[in-house]
Amino acid sequence: MDKLIQSFRNAIRGIAVALTEEKNFKIEIGFAVVVSVLLIYLPLNFFERGLIIFAIALVLILELINTAQERFLNLYGKEHDRQIGQIKDLMAGAVLVAGLASAVIGFLIFLPYVFYFLNFLDRLIIDFLKNRLSADVFNFLAPFFKKITVLGDWKLIFTLAISLAVIFFFKKRNKFANLILFSTVGAGILGQVLKLFFHRLRPDFGMILTSGSSFPSGHAALAVAFWGALMRVIGQSNWPKLVKFFFNSFLFLIILIISFSRVFLGVHYFSDVLGGLILGGSWLLFIIFWQKS
Repeated sequence: MDKLIQSFRNAIRGIAVALTEEKNFKIEIGFAVVVSVLLIYLPLNFFERGLIIFAIALVLILELINTAQERFLNLYGKEHDRQIGQIKDLMAGAVLVAGLASAVIGFLIFLPYVFYFLNFLDRLIIDFLKNRLSADVFNFLAPFFKKITVLGDWKLIFTLAISLAVIFFFKKRNKFANLILFSTVGAGILGQVLKLFFHRLRPDFGMILTSGSSFPSGHAALAVAFWGALMRVIGQSNWPKLVKFFFNSFLFLIILIISFSRVFLGVHYFSDVLGGLILGGSWLLFIIFWQKS
């Protein structure tokens, strides 16, 4: 009995070490806690709950094994040994595959509930704008949002992106030029492809004339891709920190206002705008990581 208790103590001590010293394990525990809360409140069946619990456990177990073998190899091996590096890479690959598989499982199981929640928010926001917001407030704000939404228009965004890219190319700042150009053009193309795929109708009370499908919001995607890329450029400049903070805060606010304007003006649902923000932000991050590599 004493040996069993000691084994439990050793196991808990090992988990505590990983939790206090390993960043990846902390992140995975955080995701596990969030998913566990969803398991409590969502009406999942027995099989779905078991599958998610298994996926969580698999990722955490492999992360603990990966941590243990890394420490062992660092203790008894040489960092520059090619085979040592390959062993570490193989184990890290196993954790990555398990993590991606778990993400796919969670996505497939939670997707219907995400759609239901977003549809509820869409109807709630539309009802508020159409029936609950006073006409005086609406008429007061509408001219402002009609002007601000232009900052996400593809013609303006593409003109600014190409102009800035040319300026950076002449200044031999090719990295910044490529970031702005590829981020903006890529987000625009992906947005149009997804519009053709989903072919979602727009809300029925739009205040400005628009064409094309509703999902995702092209204005939101381009706003994040272009103005977000500009935030990245400013963040890597030699300007004083306070100046960079001011300009980036302003640009971040511009992105939010552009996105909100699409909902307020009735040309997009909230879920359209959210999809556009995710699309533009994901593509921008991809370009940033691609440049780093």
